[in-house]
Amino acid sequence: PDVRPTLDLNFAGSQTVDPRITFTRNSTATYFDKFGVMQTAGVNQPRIDFDPVTGECKGLLIEEQRTNLLLRSHEFDNTAWVKRGTVLVTPNDSIAPDGSLTAYRLSGLGLHGNDLYNADYTSTVIAASGSPYTPSIYIKRISTSGTVVIQSPLADSFGRWNVDLSALPDGWVRITASTTGVTVVNPFTTSGTGAGGMQIRSSSASPTLSLFIWGAQL
Repeated sequence: PDVRPTLDLNFAGSQTVDPRITFTRNSTATYFDKFGVMQTAGVNQPRIDFDPVTGECKGLLIEEQRTNLLLRSHEFDNTAWVKRGTVLVTPNDSIAPDGSLTAYRLSGLGLHGNDLYNADYTSTVIAASGSPYTPSIYIKRISTSGTVVIQSPLADSFGRWNVDLSALPDGWVRITASTTGVTVVNPFTTSGTGAGGMQIRSSSASPTLSLFIWGAQL
């Protein structure tokens, strides 16, 4: 056109937010920069988000308000996470997607007798029947054998996802799924209703699967 628009809201093209636009958010929030590194935006700071794989600018990131129910989402050695069998948890052992040395190593993930779960979150999260839940976590494969299984007992008949760890440029992949909550007896604490929000295990009985994990959310 011969005349440029007075206001251009092509966030992806300009990679900026017009200063005439007001933006508010009462908490910090994360986004990916053009190098595929997770960054944290401050309170009331808008986020220009990039695809972590292709580096393409996706524009202004706007999300609904959510609260993470996994209160120890970065502390996998906390007692909220139950370690079973031969699994070994090593804190702060690798660079996380946000560039910090906060990724945990899980070693020896294999089935343990009749107990299918090697690392599970048994917090006081209670499933509200019929309500949607979305568990997610960042995983980076270390060993070459074994299949990762993410399981959520908040779902009817236990939501279970076998994970193909095709990776981001730095080897990380974010696993996310959606499920609907039901009221069940907690199989890990044998008391109360509802259950922990996430389990991470191997599909193999051999404890050979090793992973880096970071940023669990529900």
